[in-house]
Amino acid sequence: QAGNSDIIKASMDIRKLYELNPKVKFASFPLKGHKDIRLHSSVNSLTDLYIETIRKHDFQYTTMICHTNKQCGEFNRVIRNALEKPPDKPGEGDVLMITQNNLLSGLVNGDFVQIIKVKEKHYYCGLDFISLKVEELNFKKKYDILLVENLLFSNFVNISQLEHRKLLIDFVNRMKKEGIRPKSPAFSQFMRNDQYLNAHKAKFGYAVTCHKCQ
Repeated sequence: QAGNSDIIKASMDIRKLYELNPKVKFASFPLKGHKDIRLHSSVNSLTDLYIETIRKHDFQYTTMICHTNKQCGEFNRVIRNALEKPPDKPGEGDVLMITQNNLLSGLVNGDFVQIIKVKEKHYYCGLDFISLKVEELNFKKKYDILLVENLLFSNFVNISQLEHRKLLIDFVNRMKKEGIRPKSPAFSQFMRNDQYLNAHKAKFGYAVTCHKCQ
C-alpha cells in the first residue's frame, strides 16, 4: 500500500478500537468516508464487481478474501460459473492457489498459477489425478505438474489421513516389488521423488481465505 493509503489509516483506526475497547451498544468498523475503500450493500454487488474486474484486468489487480474454506468454495463456484469455466473439472485459464509446498516443482504454499493446458486424467488409489501445464503468475515460469483433482471441489485443503495411508501402502508395495526396503537410502530417495506421494495440492484461486492471502 502507498504510505498515504486510506486503507492503512482505517487499519490503524481499527487497531486503536481494539486497544481502547470502547463501550458501545452496536459495534461498527470505522470504514466510511475513505477514498480507497468502497463499501457494498450486498454480496452480489461485491461479487459482480470482482468478476467484472477479472474480465477487464485478469488477476493482477484484485483478490477476493473470505473467512472460511467453505466460503471460498462457494465463491469459487459462483465466479467460475460466471466466467463460463467447466463446473466439474479444471479448465484452461483457471487460476489455482498451491496449498502445500512441493519438492518436485519448487512451487510453495500460497503460489498462484494459471492453467495453460489440461492433459490426461487418471484414477489411482481412490483419488483423481490430473496432469496440467501451468504458469506461475508472479515470475511467469512454466511447470508440468500432477495435481490431486479431488481437492479442487472439496472444502478441504489436503487429503485425509486414510487417503494418505493408502498412497503410502501402495508406495511400500511398489518398492517391495523392486527389492527396496524401508529405511534404506534408496527408499527415502524414491519417496521424495514419487509422483503420487508428492502430487500437487491446490484450490481454485478466485477466492482465498485471509490466512492464505498473507
